[in-house]
Amino acid sequence: MKQTLKNNLIVVSLYILAGFIFNGYLPYMLVVFLVLSATVSYFLFRRKSKEETRKGLLLMHVPFLLILMVAALFLNNIRVVLPYLLFVPAVVYLTYCAIFSERKVLFFAGIIALSVISVATYNGISGTNEIFDVSYYSRFITQK
Repeated sequence: MKQTLKNNLIVVSLYILAGFIFNGYLPYMLVVFLVLSATVSYFLFRRKSKEETRKGLLLMHVPFLLILMVAALFLNNIRVVLPYLLFVPAVVYLTYCAIFSERKVLFFAGIIALSVISVATYNGISGTNEIFDVSYYSRFITQK
């Protein structure tokens, strides 16, 4: 039980870290969160059995997804939460496959491809058409 709680806190802290790094800019947060989540999950469960890994990965990410679903009920715009609900389970599945597969390179290629697809999907769902919005960071560069 203590390990499950620690794993849940790891996922939430990764989300907060991504939010802190990018100051709440959601397309970048999504990519960083997916990559960090996959990497941390891989290193936490790579030496465990199949059953323990399956349970651990689910117990690690499901509470975070449930929090996002509850938050989506109170938000007027579910578009913010939808990419996380779509791509976090895909990252969990890729991590599970990478731990018990011989082709670990496909895992990292899949995470990179999934991250790029997630940004494009996020922008499509939210209605923006700029994949990498530089104007967000221009205010930090040109401060007067």
